[in-house]
Amino acid sequence: MKKLVLIVTVIFSLNGLVNAQISKFQAMYIYNFSRMVEWPNEYKDGTFQIGVIGNNVLMEELKDFTSNKKAGNQDINVVKFNDIADIEQCHILFIGGNMEKKFEEIYAKTNGHKTLVISEKSNLVDQGAAISFTIVDGKLKYYLNADNAKNRGLKVSSSLSNMALADK
Repeated sequence: MKKLVLIVTVIFSLNGLVNAQISKFQAMYIYNFSRMVEWPNEYKDGTFQIGVIGNNVLMEELKDFTSNKKAGNQDINVVKFNDIADIEQCHILFIGGNMEKKFEEIYAKTNGHKTLVISEKSNLVDQGAAISFTIVDGKLKYYLNADNAKNRGLKVSSSLSNMALADK
């Protein structure tokens, strides 16, 4: 019985390490997306807001990774939204996998905003997200739906399109 408990503990610990590593790469990607997407002029003043709902590990990784960095000329502020009702205007909104079932409600909350919606589930680019992360052969990749970004008034660079698995 003790061996079983030890094995389960090790498996959960390794899973936690893998998830933390994925979150580090997601944070790097998201920061780079901030440099490869162009927002309208009215979004180029003030603080560059990155919102996160549904992934606390990524929230901390984003804060660490963007510390002392800028998006263009704007300081970056990472905000955690605990509830859909808390979501406010931001440049980028990351939707964690555990919020996938509430995607439509979250997406509707961002209507009228020039928000780059990024999801942790690859199928959400077909439902409105501009970018969706996925794991391919053990590596973090992403799908891009440039039309979804364009519908939000955002311009996606060709390099962002070229690096995507597919531009749907």
